[in-house]
Amino acid sequence: DEMPLSANLLSRNRTEGDKPMLISVSRVWDYSGHNAFTDLIEYQGAFLLTFRESNEHAGGDNGAIRILKSDDGKNWKSVAFLTLH
Repeated sequence: DEMPLSANLLSRNRTEGDKPMLISVSRVWDYSGHNAFTDLIEYQGAFLLTFRESNEHAGGDNGAIRILKSDDGKNWKSVAFLTLH
């Protein structure tokens, strides 16, 4: 199964217009059957990583959206779990 990865693109000291640089890639979540469709942003001084969890890649009967937060790009905690039910 695929696991959400943190692509640490960070340098908090970069100036406007600087392109992010890939520093490392690491697994940050592995608590569900299948995780996919990730996105990573920096917002108000923290990193937010979002992805879809389910028992299947594109279908499944239990799809949900998970949001993880990190202040340093290394330590992550779940801050939201969104479902339709």
